[in-house]
Amino acid sequence: MNEKELILQENYEEYLEFAEQALEKKKFNAAVTLFFKAIPYPALHNPQRKVPCSLQHP
Repeated sequence: MNEKELILQENYEEYLEFAEQALEKKKFNAAVTLFFKAIPYPALHNPQRKVPCSLQHP
């Protein structure tokens, strides 16, 4: 993992941690904003380069 990927991973973990804290404090606007900031990391750094999807495809 290079330096840029490491920084992105750390940012992703930080966004998730703070989003969960905001959610526990019922600060919903802050929680949603932080969760949305965390979304791109898994989409960009998965081995298949596929966007995560909750839909089931046959």
